[in-house]
Amino acid sequence: MPAQRLTQLRTPLPKNRFGDEALVFRQIAGKEAINELFHYQLLAHSTRADIKAEELLGKVIHLTLEDQFRKPCHFDAVVQEFAAAGQDGESFLYELSLVPWFWLASLGSDCRCFQDKTAIEIIQEVLQDYPYGVRLALSGTFQKREFCVQYNESDFHFVCRLLESEGVSYSFEHDAERHYLVLDDFISPSRTIKGHADIPFHTSAKNRVDQEEALSASRARRRVTPGTHVSGDFHFKRPQQTMWTHRQLPKDHSHARHEVYQWPGNFHLHDHGQQVAQLRLEQQQTNFGHFGVHSHVRATAFGASGAMFGMKQHPQPEMNRRYIVLSSSVFLKENPATSSSQSAPEWRIRLQLAASNCNFRPQRSTSLPRIDGVQTAIVTTPGDEEIWTNEYGQIKVKFHWDRNAQEDGKDSCWIRVASGWGGARWGELMLPRKGQEVVVSFIDGNPDRPLVIGRVNNAKNMPDSFSNRSALQGDIALAGIKSRELSGSRYNQMLFDDTAGEIRAHLESEHGKSQLNLGFLAEPRQAGYAEPRGEGFELRSDDWGTLRAAKGILLSAEAQVAAAGASLTRHQLIAVLEQALAQAQAQAGNAAQNQANKSDIKPQQALTQALKDWDSGSNAKKGGGQGGAPVIAVSAPAGFAFATPNSGLLAASIHLDLVAEQNQHLTAGQQLNLQAGQSISQFAHSGDVKSIAHQGNHITQAQKKDVLIAANQNVKISASENDVEIIAGKDIKLICGGSYIHLTAGGIELGTDGKITMKAAHIDYLGAANMAAELPKFGKSDAGKFFALTQGLTSTPAAGQKYKITLGDGKIIEGITDALGHTSLAEGLQMHIAKIDIFGKK
Repeated sequence: MPAQRLTQLRTPLPKNRFGDEALVFRQIAGKEAINELFHYQLLAHSTRADIKAEELLGKVIHLTLEDQFRKPCHFDAVVQEFAAAGQDGESFLYELSLVPWFWLASLGSDCRCFQDKTAIEIIQEVLQDYPYGVRLALSGTFQKREFCVQYNESDFHFVCRLLESEGVSYSFEHDAERHYLVLDDFISPSRTIKGHADIPFHTSAKNRVDQEEALSASRARRRVTPGTHVSGDFHFKRPQQTMWTHRQLPKDHSHARHEVYQWPGNFHLHDHGQQVAQLRLEQQQTNFGHFGVHSHVRATAFGASGAMFGMKQHPQPEMNRRYIVLSSSVFLKENPATSSSQSAPEWRIRLQLAASNCNFRPQRSTSLPRIDGVQTAIVTTPGDEEIWTNEYGQIKVKFHWDRNAQEDGKDSCWIRVASGWGGARWGELMLPRKGQEVVVSFIDGNPDRPLVIGRVNNAKNMPDSFSNRSALQGDIALAGIKSRELSGSRYNQMLFDDTAGEIRAHLESEHGKSQLNLGFLAEPRQAGYAEPRGEGFELRSDDWGTLRAAKGILLSAEAQVAAAGASLTRHQLIAVLEQALAQAQAQAGNAAQNQANKSDIKPQQALTQALKDWDSGSNAKKGGGQGGAPVIAVSAPAGFAFATPNSGLLAASIHLDLVAEQNQHLTAGQQLNLQAGQSISQFAHSGDVKSIAHQGNHITQAQKKDVLIAANQNVKISASENDVEIIAGKDIKLICGGSYIHLTAGGIELGTDGKITMKAAHIDYLGAANMAAELPKFGKSDAGKFFALTQGLTSTPAAGQKYKITLGDGKIIEGITDALGHTSLAEGLQMHIAKIDIFGKK
């Protein structure tokens, strides 16, 4: 009679008409281990000769093994390979290669991105595409990863390297329905071998194992491992923080001092780095000590790797402790059900163990995919945003290989952009815009650490068209930078045109068509040709223009060939000003000596001196005193012209000096008005002073005092066609050599020391008579002025400010500004130059 069978095989194949499985178990051999895909070769027989591979390939089969106490132990696997293995009598043999479902994750490869998730969250997302079981036995904490890339690697490869980086192991567990992928960090008590929390050890099992399950034939081994781990990393958000980590736990051997130094450590915070360093040290020392045993416990045949149990009754007391099963090797053979053999089933189990407190960690054996060259990617932004960045100037991109990208500004992490120049709030900044193609490199070749290093053109983003005219290949001499208005079409540009014989530089903003043009001035170049517009430089705008310099501006047409010499070279200007000053001094002296007003030439002297000292203290005239007077000087060897078809204004708050070494002409088409607050003095050193009214009246008045007319020789008054009329309100005196005529309202008096001769054809002596005459009336004007104070350069009145006004005659007026910022009247009937001191609010 056949021996009692220990195994039962269940497959997807249809059962026969008696309800029996189509395949019957004969033999299985293989190995499973923590962090490895188990692999078994199973031999089965069948009465069917027509079983096809497609009926089983990729399908799940289930094997049940009874232990010594007839309790079921389960094994579940996916058929990887299927082969017909010949015939044994009336039975047909078949071989099946069995692997876990996790092996299916190695069949394909993918490229995709994950953001702001822990490694465990990423693994769960990847494995959710597989309809199999996953169990978590994790007690540790896991850092979120800003960016994590699966790049040209299988899901299996990707998941394994994430597990290894986090120190998490995987193994498999089986039940009556399926098998599970178990993720375990072995920090807290993990799963135990079902029904065997403790297993005895016997030095010789022999005939006792079927009655009492036990372990036997132990062998311990040790190996040399390094005792120290040092790693470091750099993060741009903490560039001054030293992120070095150091962990050591030397084992008891003579080479424990060896150190493993790793860069980069792939951590961004020092505390996290310490955790990583501890994890890497534990990975280095995982293989320090292992323990091998033979197992006579059928429950350890399948799914034991990754489980724990306690050993007892070992002759060495220190060996009686808890262990993790690292791996199991199994051979199990059972006679065919049709055999009459009474031989017992044959089975062998070999276990590799490690102490449960060894801080077991997976080795980092799965390579990180490297991107050694560069790639290109497309800049993405949310919505209609043309530029999307953060405070570090980072951007987001869509990689060409990312099939899941939505192009919504969430397709990658924030990626730094390299530039030619970067400092502390200074350097070069040109942020890539939506849709542009950028060149991406990867720090240390790590796909998780992209860096944008440049930009390239493509058929959608063609090379610059300067001034919206140029194009390649015809305008190859043009180089420069051109930007574009956000959400608009206008541009700013800096252009260099290196066309032979027509070189130019051009800086432009399309707002107001504001431009600086240098060199060969021309229209925008198109197809290699540019219409000439002149030579030199042009600064122009359709809007306003301002030329401002706090230490003065020199506008000069004096030649300075090839820019040789100092920028403020002004020899001719100084010479002309000194000549003008000398002339003003000479003529002012002559005028004063001849009873004309004395001219004040001090302001002219001061301005001339300021221009002579203008560049003192600059790099062109070091140690020469303090220059930099905020003046504007204009110098033109061939003359200058100011013209407007409208009104012109020339104003000075203190002095306005006009000096011509030869002639000075003032011409007005209608009126020429000269007004002075105090006096007007005219002096001609030689030659005439002519005052002529060609058609109107010539009016000379002294409205408050006298009119004095004097000549060294003759005074002539004539009226060519009509009358000479002399009118006085009181009296008229005509005096010559002591003789006189005195006319008053009371009469006429004639007096002389000589004779009076009267000649007339006839003299009439009539009665009393007089003649009425109208004298001109003069009004009274008040030349009073006041100051109005404002806040800074605004028009807001500065009310309540204490002030002191000093007039030209020394008079002082003090007070407080009113609600409109006005002072008291500063002058009465005369104009005085005044200064004002402000002392702030009362």
